[in-house]
Amino acid sequence: MQQILKNASEVTLTTVQPEDFEALVALRIEAMRESLERVGRFDPVRARERFREGFSAPDTRYIDVAGNRVGF
Repeated sequence: MQQILKNASEVTLTTVQPEDFEALVALRIEAMRESLERVGRFDPVRARERFREGFSAPDTRYIDVAGNRVGF
């Protein structure tokens, strides 16, 4: 995280496209998996459905740091 902060001038937000859904949902599931497994609530099918329900490409941005996508 400190490396990201040192490169704050290299942080950009990039508009996603509808076809980015698969990459975004995979990132979301990966990020949430461990905490949801700990409480016995991990369900990748449900996670995908919930993400789909709220996904709006025009309202979503990738977080790019030094040319690398690190989140959204």
